[in-house]
Amino acid sequence: MITPHLQTEPKLTRRRLVLSGGAAVAGLYVMGTVPAGASAGSGPRYLRRASYTTLTGAAFAAMDASGVSTTLRLAAVADLERAAQTRSLAGRDDAFALTFSGPSGTPLRSGIAKLRHPSLGWVSLFITPFGRATAGQLYEVIVDRAPER
Repeated sequence: MITPHLQTEPKLTRRRLVLSGGAAVAGLYVMGTVPAGASAGSGPRYLRRASYTTLTGAAFAAMDASGVSTTLRLAAVADLERAAQTRSLAGRDDAFALTFSGPSGTPLRSGIAKLRHPSLGWVSLFITPFGRATAGQLYEVIVDRAPER
């Protein structure tokens, strides 16, 4: 029997988890922790906004942990949603969101995926499907390495 108070609590969805920083935590778990004083210019290139800003529209090979592979296109590089409330996050090189579009059909699963672009090589990032594109599936990657303020 389900108690009434459990029926009214909000559900935790993948989208909410990603937006609340779950992807960043998962990524840090896989890659190791980042020192609190790390500057925007430190760390691997694939964790910096500047590495993606000129790649909008570029194709990335992608493969999830289950072996499903596809080609994704980088649709957008944007500020994190929380940058609207925390203005110090706007435009940061170490806190941004990537939106990819992919074909319809069997989507990549949410989790750590390997992405490849000639300028970056193979990288592992937490990716999650969300919404739908006009003719396919959308995916999001959150990179949030900004120190807490």
